[in-house]
Amino acid sequence: MSRLDARNAILTAFEAGYEELFLSVRPHVTALQADEICRGAFKFLIRKYLTNGETVSPTRNCLLHTAHAFAQIQVDRVHNNPKKTNHEGSALSN
Repeated sequence: MSRLDARNAILTAFEAGYEELFLSVRPHVTALQADEICRGAFKFLIRKYLTNGETVSPTRNCLLHTAHAFAQIQVDRVHNNPKKTNHEGSALSN
């Protein structure tokens, strides 16, 4: 997979999955934190597939699943530091 193809796959996944990811994260954190987590998930994908020279061709579902897993970890981190949010529960919905 070329870097251009990987970049386009990530951008397409971001456009297609941002709202769904945001809505699954939002009940657990503030809106600003949810946006930061979603953007962080896709920055993670960029690092994984573009910076590290990954040769596997990511599918849209794979990218979105990876973004969702990244978001779950970040929500869990927020909940381990209760000063950052007042929201309850940490399990993201699909």
